[in-house]
Amino acid sequence: MCVLTHLHSWSCENQCHALMVFFAQVMMGELECAVTGKGFDALLIPPYDQELLQPMLRRGSVFARMSPDNKRDLTELLGSGLQGAGPGCPKLGLHVGFCGDGANDCGALKAAHVG
Repeated sequence: MCVLTHLHSWSCENQCHALMVFFAQVMMGELECAVTGKGFDALLIPPYDQELLQPMLRRGSVFARMSPDNKRDLTELLGSGLQGAGPGCPKLGLHVGFCGDGANDCGALKAAHVG
């Protein structure tokens, strides 16, 4: 499970704790990493660094302060791959679902298999 949000990571973690979404995972030490929108942008600068990008995609649990473009790009990377990306850009090939509540989520909703 991962959380994709425009909120600060600490705020998101507090909300997740309050909702008990990540409670069991936190207690068992299973949360792997949190990624900010700025960090995500840095990982998407070609040439793609597979040694950093692949683990982030596989182990990212919290994605915070994500722009609408970040949300769309992450949804594409988790699924069939980043549209218009050159060779070497990873993809996970997962079926991706996305819940959004605003116009800024349209790109990610469109990129998801289920929205």
